[in-house]
Amino acid sequence: MPQYDISFAEKLSQVASLVLADGIDELEAQRTVLYLSLLSTEIALKAMLEKAGMSVAEIRSRSHDIAALLRDLDHCNVHAEVAPGESRSVSASRMRAITLLHGLAQTTVGAVI
Repeated sequence: MPQYDISFAEKLSQVASLVLADGIDELEAQRTVLYLSLLSTEIALKAMLEKAGMSVAEIRSRSHDIAALLRDLDHCNVHAEVAPGESRSVSASRMRAITLLHGLAQTTVGAVI
């Protein structure tokens, strides 16, 4: 059974979205959204690293260092479609270049993290 669960990270993100939708005028609401977002990111990165074969002890040694977790993920490979009908193993660092859209704003996963 995996130690880190990507669906738990997703639930944390959903709760942050609910708080955001309720309004973030108060400092406590801003802190809550930021904390839940960071925790969601951390758990998602740890879940991906565990799935890639990194030991739980090594993942735990990173503690809450999101930058170190992201660097670790850069050393992993994933299968990706590189052309229609053709997939191959590529660096997981490609995740950083995925485009995120929010309304008219556009950025990348790497910029957000």
